[in-house]
Amino acid sequence: RFRAVTELRDGEAATVVGKVTAVENRPTKTKLTLTKVTLHYGSKCVATLTLFNQWRLKTTFERLIWRRVAAYGTVKR
Repeated sequence: RFRAVTELRDGEAATVVGKVTAVENRPTKTKLTLTKVTLHYGSKCVATLTLFNQWRLKTTFERLIWRRVAAYGTVKR
């Protein structure tokens, strides 16, 4: 079951749905790469997905820009 992002609590596992609007890789000081994926639903930012050391997924998500995706993970505010 999908719920609105405003209903989610910190630390809760949830599934969000939205359109991919931005993807970027960011290096860290500890030689990890963070891949940040921004999802929007309507005109509001739904979520920013953070993937650790998954730099190869940037090209996959770039092909999905403006497409609707579902993502599951732990909510952190």
